[in-house]
Amino acid sequence: MTDREDRVEAAAFRSWLQRIEEIVALDAEDLTEEDQARAMLLLHDLIGVGLHNRAIRAVVTHSSGPLGLAHLAYRYPINEAFDWSGEIEVTCAPWHTVQVAALISDLERAAGLADGDLGIDHKS
Repeated sequence: MTDREDRVEAAAFRSWLQRIEEIVALDAEDLTEEDQARAMLLLHDLIGVGLHNRAIRAVVTHSSGPLGLAHLAYRYPINEAFDWSGEIEVTCAPWHTVQVAALISDLERAAGLADGDLGIDHKS
C-alpha cells in the first residue's frame, strides 16, 4: 500500500494480475465453481484498473462477423514500457472507484493467500 488509499505499488499490481491469471487458467476441476467465478471477476477488475493506468494493453486476437457487427476477442499483455517502479491508481474509470482494501482482501481470498502474501501491507 502507498500513502494514498486509492493507490498501490505498481509491482504489487503486476503480481496480483499474474497470480489471478494463473488461477483463471487452472482446469475447472482444480477450482470450485465459486472460486473460478470469483477469480474471473477479480481478473476483470484488474484488467480495468490496468487499462485505465496504461499498465496493460488491449490487443485484438480475433475478429469475426461482418464489418460493424464483428465480435472481437482480446488478450491483455503487460505494458513493459509502463513505469513498474511507481504507483497505480486503483480505479477503472473516473466514475468507478474500486475499494482498495476490499480488492486486496478478495484477491487474497481468491488466491488462497494469507494476509500480506501478495507482498504488500494494507489496513483492514
